[in-house]
Amino acid sequence: MDFALAAQVVFVEERDDTVLLDQRVGGYWRMNPCGGLVLRALLAAGRWAAVAVLVDLYEISAQEAAADVDDFVRRLREADLLVST
Repeated sequence: MDFALAAQVVFVEERDDTVLLDQRVGGYWRMNPCGGLVLRALLAAGRWAAVAVLVDLYEISAQEAAADVDDFVRRLREADLLVST
């Protein structure tokens, strides 16, 4: 599955943080470096690329990484920050 940021969301990287600015509601989500890596992988190449990032970084199973990515995607979608394309 492919993903994109919702139309009202601006992606900002500053130092070690990734920030998603929701212009519709004036809110923002700040992510740690791992969250930023996962988000960039999701946007560039989809779910399995994001899973691979976690497997490589943390030496966890693909099943555990997939569950983490799915939770991350669910949270971003619930906040109307991420859409499927």
